[in-house]
Amino acid sequence: IYNISDAQIEETFTQIRENGEKVGFEIGQTHSAFTGHPRNYDHNVDEIVARQIASIKASHYLGTKHCVIHPIIKPGRRYDLLKKEAFDESVEFYKRLGDTLEKYDVYIFSSERAYEFLNNKFDNVFEIGGFNTVYENNVVRTKKTFFKALKANPTNLKEGYNVLYKECKRIKPNIIISDFENYSSMLSKIMNIPLISLDNIHMLTQCEYDYPPNHRADMLTAKAVTKSYILRPKRHIITSFFYPPLKHPKMTALYPPVLREEIMKLEPVEGEHVLVYQTAESSINLMEELKKLDYKFIVYGFNKDEVDENLTYRSFNEEQIFEDMRTAKAIIVNGGFTMISEAIYLKKPIYSTPAHKNFEQILNGFYVEKLGFGEYHDKLDVKKIESFLDNLDKYQENLNKVEPWDNTEILKDLDLSIEKYSKLY
Repeated sequence: IYNISDAQIEETFTQIRENGEKVGFEIGQTHSAFTGHPRNYDHNVDEIVARQIASIKASHYLGTKHCVIHPIIKPGRRYDLLKKEAFDESVEFYKRLGDTLEKYDVYIFSSERAYEFLNNKFDNVFEIGGFNTVYENNVVRTKKTFFKALKANPTNLKEGYNVLYKECKRIKPNIIISDFENYSSMLSKIMNIPLISLDNIHMLTQCEYDYPPNHRADMLTAKAVTKSYILRPKRHIITSFFYPPLKHPKMTALYPPVLREEIMKLEPVEGEHVLVYQTAESSINLMEELKKLDYKFIVYGFNKDEVDENLTYRSFNEEQIFEDMRTAKAIIVNGGFTMISEAIYLKKPIYSTPAHKNFEQILNGFYVEKLGFGEYHDKLDVKKIESFLDNLDKYQENLNKVEPWDNTEILKDLDLSIEKYSKLY
């Protein structure tokens, strides 16, 4: 396999697997090329790594769960593997295989825009039906959401079965990780595969938090939906920028938000503009009102590129919005968890107007104000925005106290949870 292309490896070893399946034959374990046999090659490390990667790819297409890869053995080192130098060389060798191992061990199932995004960045991404909340003028329409789900569910269930179940039967996963996706939860129970829940929204069911008393009905609705989506996972790993007490600390952990590498690389500065991210039709009138304020605004969400007095409209572009966030003096946003989390990381004061009846967003906005990171309001109001912008110093002072974080601890928990709960075949 060392002198053929990736496409040829896929075709050849997929065919071998399929031929085996026809006669009830499964490959339980493969063995990569030995890393130090003098008859095979001359101990060129780059060549050795290339051969291991080819072996991993072949093993993946064969459907095996185990591929044995020995530590690297260089000339004169066959009998001193316990020495530190030999150990360090092997550690570096295995690190070089890491990306390939990750690429061929993880399968992703998602829907709609998330599928399109992930499919452009990763292999082994499969499209399934999804569930969407219906918004009208920044208000959650519960009845329309329910009937839309009722109409789509038969098709989604069929597609979910065809994709999820059949792929699951083929690859025999050791564990399922769900980011609030209900078909994976169902599959976990049908096929008796352990489930880990990793998301933000289970804050609603797994923590003791404060919330605006007038939103109790929204809270109860959101909790009921959340509980119905993910059934009895082995562990809840929850991301949050606030940290209320846990109801079940033995099976639940709370970590700071997962950050994109691009965000962590940014060096924030206080610029001259305010970043506005709004998608509701009701925001159109507000734009005219913002022209009356003595501030510059960069506006996303209207899918256009133009300048209108002190308003600069921009179509969505990932690199550009990162730069506009980095240099903003403040951010006006709804209650979305990702944008708020990234604003906190970049220490940008936040004016939050959550979608009405979306309790997750309401809770995020409530805690933005409770922690002193900005203000939470039911609607966009130009006078309140002006007051907010005139008082940025006090919010900046609180944000400057936030310690920077990265993804190390949550990934460590995830690794340990996978190791602890994985199903062995």
